[in-house]
Amino acid sequence: MKSLHLYTVCLFSILLSGCNTKTPVSETTEEKHIAVSDSLNSEPPVLQKKELKAGTNVFVITAKGAALYDEPNTETKSIGTISHGTPVKIIAIKDNFAMVNAYIHRVIEDNGKKSEKHSWEDVYTPLHNLGNRNELQILPELLYEALDFENAEEFTSTKKTSSIKQYLNIEIISEKIFNDALKNKSSDFIDHQPVSKKENGKLTLSGDNEPLVLTDNYNIESDYYSINEYIGFIPFLNAYLISETLYEGHSYNMYDKKTAKVINSFYGFPYISPDKRYVITIDFDPYESATEISLYSIKKGKITALEKGTDYMTGFSPYYDEDEKIITRFWSSDNAFYLKAVHPSLALENGEEHNTPIVPQYLKITFK
Repeated sequence: MKSLHLYTVCLFSILLSGCNTKTPVSETTEEKHIAVSDSLNSEPPVLQKKELKAGTNVFVITAKGAALYDEPNTETKSIGTISHGTPVKIIAIKDNFAMVNAYIHRVIEDNGKKSEKHSWEDVYTPLHNLGNRNELQILPELLYEALDFENAEEFTSTKKTSSIKQYLNIEIISEKIFNDALKNKSSDFIDHQPVSKKENGKLTLSGDNEPLVLTDNYNIESDYYSINEYIGFIPFLNAYLISETLYEGHSYNMYDKKTAKVINSFYGFPYISPDKRYVITIDFDPYESATEISLYSIKKGKITALEKGTDYMTGFSPYYDEDEKIITRFWSSDNAFYLKAVHPSLALENGEEHNTPIVPQYLKITFK
């Protein structure tokens, strides 16, 4: 079970209700971003401009974040920065500045002694740093940005350059390129034909030496449960893929047909590359308000993680179709992985509730 950080609880509640005006502040004074070349054929989404006024919920839309000031004057010293994508509520507007509530870290010197103060304060940021939900875009220079848990502090949003950069190239592409690639969607190498029926919470599958038997587990008193569903069989790995739903989590488990033992577990669905060399999992984590990405290599029928852990990307999130009728992520015959995406701060939003649909963007991911 994943840990639930206080900061993500605040951000998660903001995304769902839009009523929390508290805004975490990044304490990073100098941000380093990796520039990623956009596709020459990319088409910018159509944005619906909306006048910003007091009382409206908006987002930080500038790549470097929103610099904060005690007064509506950029010539004074900045006292902090709110990172890109953070939801904020405009309390008031003065001289092209917005007043917002943010968590500020100050170093106070009194009689030669220094002390630190952390508190929520009403501060100012230039209006051009803020925008409505359709102005919050996935930006090329932030595609490799990830959460930095090792250096994070309470109410801060500390970022780092993701280690997956050494393995992947990520670029923003046009909807046309995405749709053209979809026409050449690769096979998932999974035989989805049912091989057994589930009876009384027990799933039984044939094995090379002994059957694989998985029994659902319910524990009402502790709210614990484990439900197994058959996804399919992967012939070239000689493995079954099983979906396991837990009380606060979900995983996809691969069982060796020969030994009837688990050989791999994935947080998200394992997408196998057309050349059968790589596996990628990519899913939005509401607890961290970020996108989980895990990478694996396949050698001699064995799947090995390329990284020790999962990176939590903050620059983009998969787009989720409510009816699950639209293909939003897939491998194509060019050995590239394609993703329909939005900014993570919009991942849980329903367009109809806001009277303006979310405008998705499109990504192309390739292994180096």
